[in-house]
Amino acid sequence: MTGKEYVEADFREVADNTDPHDRYTATLDEHTGDLTENTLRALTLQLAGAPEQHTDLGANTHGDITLAITHTTNTNISHLINVLCDLHPGSTTHLNGTNTTATGVLGDTRSGELEPGPLLDPNVAFTAIEQFSSLNTDTIDAFTQILDTQTYSFSNSNYRDTVPAPGSILIATEFKYGGLDQYESLIEQLNLPPTITTSVDLHIPTFSNDSASLHTDIEPFSADFAKAYIEHIRTLDPTLTRETRIHISEYVTDLKTRVDGLDDLAWEINQTRLTNTLTRLSLAHARLQNNTSTSRSDAKRIIALFESINETLGRDPEQFDTDNDFSATLVKPDSDSPDGYTHRPDTPISEISEELPVLDVYNAIRTLENSYSDGAPLDGVISECREKNIDEDTVRETIEELRFVGEVYEPKQGTLRST
Repeated sequence: MTGKEYVEADFREVADNTDPHDRYTATLDEHTGDLTENTLRALTLQLAGAPEQHTDLGANTHGDITLAITHTTNTNISHLINVLCDLHPGSTTHLNGTNTTATGVLGDTRSGELEPGPLLDPNVAFTAIEQFSSLNTDTIDAFTQILDTQTYSFSNSNYRDTVPAPGSILIATEFKYGGLDQYESLIEQLNLPPTITTSVDLHIPTFSNDSASLHTDIEPFSADFAKAYIEHIRTLDPTLTRETRIHISEYVTDLKTRVDGLDDLAWEINQTRLTNTLTRLSLAHARLQNNTSTSRSDAKRIIALFESINETLGRDPEQFDTDNDFSATLVKPDSDSPDGYTHRPDTPISEISEELPVLDVYNAIRTLENSYSDGAPLDGVISECREKNIDEDTVRETIEELRFVGEVYEPKQGTLRST
């Protein structure tokens, strides 16, 4: 490592006095540019990884975190991957789907012995592949099996064996149309096979980011410290506490109940898979905090990230009646910017009833959203409007109308952003 040599006391001081997850988010933002906060937070968790969880029956639960990112054409995904590879303390591989074959990722077996490729090489801790949709079918099938089972089975004439596939994987591909189509649901534009999207821990749509949505007041780590801290925490083996397990279990059970109560879903909940994902991510979060065990707060922050990503995809069971579909939410891109959002041409703000204080409420949201990392707090909007003699019920009704016509959205429960 170049630069200053760090010791345990340095890492402990940072974890005790700041939030390392926030600071890594700021660090990645500083070095990768305009990616959404959800993307940066998930990538930080992937860098941290989690320890393997041993089970009494069946296979152990692996700790390698796998992510898929769907991005717009103007995202510099190659630079992002290079930054992640530089930060990762283990051996890494950066692939491109336009010139990658199944042999290139799995290895060569012509000699009767396996000469492993990056996905099967026990020494490769992190594999990232961009332009994933350009891969041929055989290579995509290989990724699918590895993501789902952490193994790969060879069955050719001179080599038959099932071998482990350790290491975390980052898959990146562009949206189906490059940018965003305003009249097709976001889920239908993700451009990845369903087998891939259901096998990764998180599938994240990422857009050009409004800088105000990031924690711009949080100091990023220096490059040297960022590398040293990740190297240190990856040696930690935090314990999964009972309270964390219970919190995750109760959340997954409740979510499945709510989702199963909706008809014609584009989203199904596999309880075991989701429990394992939230467990891995909670352990990774505990590592980031330099802790030796998980807490309920680790699980709560991970669930908030999971819900925020799924709300972006249009998957929010709190906002749908039983006769609606998660995939019905449409994205509304700005015609001048493939990543941006603007007013929908067919439902302008002027169509809202003139009896509602539309501009007062809308301007309150616009004013407050730049002062908070997660958007304008609903309570703050109500308070701002109360000063203009607008009662709470009217504010809430106006917000619902603004949401209906696509002028505002709710990035997380209780917060608002203009489009």
